[in-house]
Amino acid sequence: MGTKGTNVTKHAEDDGLTCKEFLGALVDYLARELPNEDCEQMDLHLEVCPDCVKYLASYDVTIKLGKRALTGEEGEVELPDEFVKVVLSSRKKK
Repeated sequence: MGTKGTNVTKHAEDDGLTCKEFLGALVDYLARELPNEDCEQMDLHLEVCPDCVKYLASYDVTIKLGKRALTGEEGEVELPDEFVKVVLSSRKKK
């Protein structure tokens, strides 16, 4: 997120959060442990930040895969198209 890995992207429609702040609160946001006002700010950030939306999707897949690995559960996990593209493009660069 952000320019050249700075993680401090501010958006044209200022939602009040940087990407770094969003990521710092992500675990509490997903656990529903943030106050309503903070959750609303996180939701607003997701509306204006496609990078954080992509990160959140990959984070969700990672959690699902981790849970399956721990429980021994088998089955398919739906991977977001953007996640697959990023993984495949990173392999081509090597």
